[in-house]
Amino acid sequence: MYKPYSKIAHLSMGIQFGYLYTQILLYRKHGEAEYPKIHKLHTHPLTGWVLNTLGIALVVTCLFCGAEALKDPYSWPQWKNFLYFGFVRIAFVLGSMLLLTSMFLGRFNSGLRSLRSPYFRALGKLSFSCALISPIVIICMYCGQDYTMYLTILDGVAFGMGNIISVVLCSIVVYLGVEYPLKRLIMVLSWVKQ
Repeated sequence: MYKPYSKIAHLSMGIQFGYLYTQILLYRKHGEAEYPKIHKLHTHPLTGWVLNTLGIALVVTCLFCGAEALKDPYSWPQWKNFLYFGFVRIAFVLGSMLLLTSMFLGRFNSGLRSLRSPYFRALGKLSFSCALISPIVIICMYCGQDYTMYLTILDGVAFGMGNIISVVLCSIVVYLGVEYPLKRLIMVLSWVKQ
């Protein structure tokens, strides 16, 4: 699942969301005349409710739809595994994008305020390192086990939180040891050329 071609759907959805975000920014700058569809989304009273409900439903469903397989690992037939691995990531990305679209359209202000906090800015700086390091950390954690694991739901949550904490700690080390010094070096070298 860590092959580049297995992430094409997520990356293309992210590119489309980036395009939508730039269109929202241009709508704010130029107004209703040039962007009537975005204006309709922005002013319709049900937009926020629909986007938030669908986004939260997709995210929560994706987080907990594998609970049956965690209870009994061999209970799912092959077609359920195919559906799970084929659609759960795409649905999670889509749910996250719906929530972010709601925030950018001004329909989920508490979420937007939390994204503006300095804690989320720090996590945003770590996100690229986390994306690069997470497969390595997760494989090291799970392949380092000496015995077979059968996880309950609470064990799965504990392992998931452990993965998140481990990945964030490793990405802090990578950011402070590699990314930040190289960024500062590039700034100094570009200043020297001027």
